[in-house]
Amino acid sequence: MEDLSPAKTIFSGGFMGFLSDVVEAMFFRTDSMQYWHASLYGLSAVRGEIRNTERLKEHEAIAYEVLLPKGLSNFSAESPFVFFFHSAQFNMSYNMQQVAFLAEGGLPVVMFDYRGSGRSQGLLSLEGMLLDAELVWEKVCGCSVRKKKAILLGQGVGADALLRFYSRHERDVAAVVLESVYATQRGWIRDRYGPVIGDICARLLKATDIQPIDIISQVTCPLIVLRPGKDEFIRDGEKRRFDEALPKGAEIWCVKGSRYLGIFSDNASPYRVKLFSWFNQHKLTR
Repeated sequence: MEDLSPAKTIFSGGFMGFLSDVVEAMFFRTDSMQYWHASLYGLSAVRGEIRNTERLKEHEAIAYEVLLPKGLSNFSAESPFVFFFHSAQFNMSYNMQQVAFLAEGGLPVVMFDYRGSGRSQGLLSLEGMLLDAELVWEKVCGCSVRKKKAILLGQGVGADALLRFYSRHERDVAAVVLESVYATQRGWIRDRYGPVIGDICARLLKATDIQPIDIISQVTCPLIVLRPGKDEFIRDGEKRRFDEALPKGAEIWCVKGSRYLGIFSDNASPYRVKLFSWFNQHKLTR
């Protein structure tokens, strides 16, 4: 008969759950500081908050912001726009430097903070990031999204959540742009922290049911995978596993000398222009 003594129940449930949460926190590095404002880029923004829904707890809230190109006073999902999944490094105001150039170039950018980061309230988790994205999508984009108008951009762990979101909204997505995406969550932990420690942490992690490598081969829209040459977020093993699963026609942009989150944050980066050229090539801005 199985031993269901209180001591064993606490260890197998509460304590092991605690250890899994500790390992999961290794994916994130968030805070609530304010870094950048839309006005610093000469842009306006629509800001809002989601709370009091059946899918959020009473104390939880999700903050979002839509960067508007010059000349626009409101946002419409009937025209091309970018839905941005930030890296879970600091918060969306910090990561604004990654996407402000897109709004400057004429594309509205929908940003949001996962629960537990920035102005959002609650607990940050790998599983919860998808719900956060779904709620922002419903609130901001609603039923006005026209087929193939959303360009999804995700970095790091945000790229992971992006792919799970894509699997639910493929018909609405015009293109996918990923930076520093891993094949699996446990593989990222194992590669990053090495033998023994990495193996132990990978076993402890409660991974999501669907992993990036499960989805990437099914992406049918135009796809770019960005690989910084000096990427301190992801190791080579996970890069290879993911890239080997890419669908035919996907592009890999290897950016020598660039660090993680450094490709688009540089005001002089030629990859900003290259990305818009790619958009135009695939008629994504019309």
